[in-house]
This record gives sequence, C-alpha cells and structure tokens, in this order.
Amino acid sequence: MIAVLSETTAGPFLSSLRNKMRATPSGRSILRERPRITEESVDLARLAEMPEGSLGRAYVSWLKRNKVTPDTRDPV
Repeated sequence: MIAVLSETTAGPFLSSLRNKMRATPSGRSILRERPRITEESVDLARLAEMPEGSLGRAYVSWLKRNKVTPDTRDPV
C-alpha cells in the first residue's frame, strides 16, 4: 500500500519517506526486499480484530468499504 500512497501523494513525500525508511533496519529491509501485501501475507481477520483507530483495523475497513482485497490491485 506504500505504492498506492506514493502514487496518490508523490511530490516531496516520497523522498522524505525514503530517507526515513533508510534510517532504520526495518525500513532498509522493506526497501531492499520490496514485499507485497497479499491475502497470503496478511492475516486480515487478525487485523479486523485490532483496536479502532489502529492502522490494521483502518486498512481492513477500507478494503471492505471499497469492496477490494490486497490482491485486487495490479502490481506497480
């Protein structure tokens, strides 16, 4: 979903995001490995049980509201 966010906001956001990601081991790993969010890689049921206001819960709510899945979107 980082790709989706970057496509819609672009501009100076991308370089700032990249710099912040490069500053942490987990960020560098994500940039290097480029993992995809898929129905296999994410436990959507678990995310749906997360507290209201959490990123996981908001993501699942967005998927349901828009009638899409992590696999709906074509690779970028």
